Amino acid sequence: MALGVLPLTTLCENVLLQNHLLIKDLGEIRYDLINRVLVKFNYIQLLKLEELNPQLMLEDEDIWLKLLKKDFPQNIHERFTTDSSKARLFFQFQLKELNYDYSQINIENYLTKFQTSHNNKFKLPSKLLYLKYKQDLNKKEKESIQKLRQHMKSIAQSKDKHQVIHIDEVIPTYKYEKTSILPMRQINPPSNRSKLFLKAKDEAVRHSKFFQNPVQISRVVKPTPQPIKPLTTSPVKPIRQENLIKPTNLPGKKKVKERINVSIFHNRRKKPSNLLAPTSKSLMTPIERKPQINNDTKNNDTKNNEIMNNNNENNNENYNDDNDKQNNVIVKNNLPQPKRIKLSEYLKKSNSSSN
Repeated sequence: MALGVLPLTTLCENVLLQNHLLIKDLGEIRYDLINRVLVKFNYIQLLKLEELNPQLMLEDEDIWLKLLKKDFPQNIHERFTTDSSKARLFFQFQLKELNYDYSQINIENYLTKFQTSHNNKFKLPSKLLYLKYKQDLNKKEKESIQKLRQHMKSIAQSKDKHQVIHIDEVIPTYKYEKTSILPMRQINPPSNRSKLFLKAKDEAVRHSKFFQNPVQISRVVKPTPQPIKPLTTSPVKPIRQENLIKPTNLPGKKKVKERINVSIFHNRRKKPSNLLAPTSKSLMTPIERKPQINNDTKNNDTKNNEIMNNNNENNNENYNDDNDKQNNVIVKNNLPQPKRIKLSEYLKKSNSSSN
């Protein structure tokens, strides 16, 4: 089946629909011929076409109704009034703005579409509602912009009030004194000082010190404290007299070398001070527990006692010699020193004494 040829009007409409964004003027063409093309226009393009062809203003009610539903879907799309002159006055005002002579046009013939079946009610033009909603929207946008500017000004003023001022000088610190009852007491306590202020003050002091000498400032790492180890002491065993000096040359036994037992009771004695004299008690040996003496060991005990007495006598003699030396040094220091005399005077005295 062969396709039929499209009429010229539809071909022209198809071209206009493909390039509807580029259309600026359609001349004084009738509304019924460009009805499909005007549906694609926005309100700015439609207003420009009405300026060039004012008669479209009286016929494009359907186009404005579709734009109203598209751009303001939540608003009311149809409004009615009892005054029939509102629509006529609106169109007359629009034509006056375009400097169009509407005396030759019978406007009442175009107002029949605004009449309704209800008595005493007339529909308002869709263009009137669209322009009113657009005006309200622009007004709200201007008010919101003005509120935003005022809010930004208030924020800027609050920032200026609470602006941080950089100070190069060091903030003076308050001194503290220590008392017997309280650990620390402040001499000049600050009034209404917050934690944030004290933190900022510490940072400012540290910042100023860093720029004065940045090399010296470094975080000091404190050594970790080590736990104190408890002192361990070993118990001291009492030294018996039998273990001090072992007898030698006993019958039936080999010779054994004398063993020196190191204990706290046989440490080397320190020299006392020059002013204090030794006493007999300081030279005494510590009290020792005497073992039970048998008849077989009496001779050995007597020998051990003699050896101990000889050692004590030797210690006393050495101690007395040391004291004598110290006393002689003290006496020499206390004696008056001889005066110095010239050699010539000494010779004169010696000659006079010889004569």
